[in-house]
This record gives sequence, structure tokens and C-alpha cells, in this order.
Amino acid sequence: MLQELKALTTPPPDVLKVTAAVLLLYKKDLKNHGWDNAKKMMNNPKNFLRDLEAFDGRHIDENILKGLAPILGDAGFNFENMTKKSVAAANLCKWVIAICKYNSIYKRVKPLMDSSDAAEKMANEKQDELKIVMEKVRIIVEKVDALKQKLKEAEDAK
Repeated sequence: MLQELKALTTPPPDVLKVTAAVLLLYKKDLKNHGWDNAKKMMNNPKNFLRDLEAFDGRHIDENILKGLAPILGDAGFNFENMTKKSVAAANLCKWVIAICKYNSIYKRVKPLMDSSDAAEKMANEKQDELKIVMEKVRIIVEKVDALKQKLKEAEDAK
């Protein structure tokens, strides 16, 4: 499908929006969203798809997200609409939307995950401290029991 998309001489404007969005995310290209640059990006479809699959959506620069905002805000920027223009563009559109949603969710969840990890670490440390204290208490209780036994033996002998 990418070969077919690359072969277009003049793609529809909606397809250009998709490739511009991919250029922003994948290449971090804030300026050159032209068709020639998009074709160059998709030059080797296997490598391009592999790179998209491996794309780390956790850390997307705010400037990139600002650049994507008008594209994502376009009512026609969706899988269904793009399918009418190009199946490859529709799949790329779906990828852009999914990566942006993932990034948004990740940014909300990451602080909670960090907080959870810190709380778990603290709980483990406190459990270790509790084990040490419990061992000390056990030793003291044994000594008290031994002293009580000596006291009982002394009272019995008296």
C-alpha cells in the first residue's frame, strides 16, 4: 500500500495532511511537510513500517504536539475519511491518532506510576525495618521470659 501511496504524483490534500503529521511525529520535521519529503520518508517501506512499529510514543516534544494540534483537530482527519482517499494514508492516520492518544494517556499515568513505585519502595523499606524491630522484640521477649523463669525459680527456692 505504501508503494501505491508513494507512486501518487499529486495526492489529495487530506493525504498530504496525513503525511505532514507523520513527518512531524516520525521525522520531527517542523517545516518541510512537502510531498517530496514525504516520499523520501517512505522510500524504503519495510524500514519505514519497522520504524513506525518501534516508535516511542512516550516522549513527544511539545512543539511537535502543537504542530499536530490543527491536523488532529480537523474533522476529516480520521481513518474512515482517509480510507476513501488511500488505505495507506488511512492506516498512517490511524497510527498518528493512536500515538498521540498514547502520549496523552502516558503523560497522565506516568506521575501516578512514579508515585506508585516510590510508595512501593517505601513500603518495602518499612517492611525491612519492621523485620529488624520484630527480631529485636523477639530477643527481648526471650530475655524477659528467661528472667521470669529465674524469678519463679528464686521464689520457689525461697
